[in-house]
Amino acid sequence: MKSRLYRHTRIAQVLGAVALVALLYNIVVLALVLPRSAALQAIPPWAETAGLGVGLGILLTGLQHLAALWILVSQIRITHRIGLATAAVCLMGVTSLLLLGADVTLLGDIGHEYRAGLGTTRECQMVAGFHGLHLSFVILAGWIITLTNRSLQAGPAPEAAEQDEAFILTTHYVGVLSGTLVLTILVVLAASGLPAQYLRRMVITFQTVATVPYLLALGACAAIRWRRPLTQWLDERALINTGLASLATLATSLLVLGIGYAFQETLIPASLVTVLWFPAAVGLGMAVFSGSSLWLARYR
Repeated sequence: MKSRLYRHTRIAQVLGAVALVALLYNIVVLALVLPRSAALQAIPPWAETAGLGVGLGILLTGLQHLAALWILVSQIRITHRIGLATAAVCLMGVTSLLLLGADVTLLGDIGHEYRAGLGTTRECQMVAGFHGLHLSFVILAGWIITLTNRSLQAGPAPEAAEQDEAFILTTHYVGVLSGTLVLTILVVLAASGLPAQYLRRMVITFQTVATVPYLLALGACAAIRWRRPLTQWLDERALINTGLASLATLATSLLVLGIGYAFQETLIPASLVTVLWFPAAVGLGMAVFSGSSLWLARYR
């Protein structure tokens, strides 16, 4: 299994180098074209041809993301290397992969709105931010994959129990990051002053993007244990930790939601409460449950 992983790691590293070049090309082209589009200035005649290269770059970046995520998950399965950095990169990768589709949609919208004589400043800013995220993932994933591959060559594979613990800890890390990301997005959107109808769409979109990595991590843990009896999914210590984390989540959620309910008329506009209360409860639940589980697993 190790030899096969080494070969696949080489492929992922090559794809990473290709995706890095493709993203740099995209960034240069978009930096030359998008400001003109936002200002409704004339687009250079070469922009349409260069746009084909941008589309190819997005496709190559998507392939690199899939390969890198597969390698990261495979390395977690056969090593005991797990931490906040690995979980953060996995979360970043899934989020970036989902946002590649948003890039295609936004670039299409920019073209339509430019031809209609409409401003595209916000869309251009989003595309630029998304490409920054893609580039960051390509670099960080390549770095972590290389370091983990070297440590894998230096030592034996861990026992199955250690592999299970690595996956559980990864899931908790991703849950903390996903929940925190959801809450951060909600604060930013609430302060943006967007109308309620647009705010609801943005909240649904970004919450989905931030929550999917945690759901995938939970699904991976369930898939690993699928053939085992349900009573063997968690040991006694893990069951106790899960119960304590659930209790902490319930208490924290009731406290925060109670405070929000008590001050909703004075601190938070009713229109925001209607849109944000459920996403906030989901983000808070993920962050508190995963954070409590992680703390108990590490220090109890």
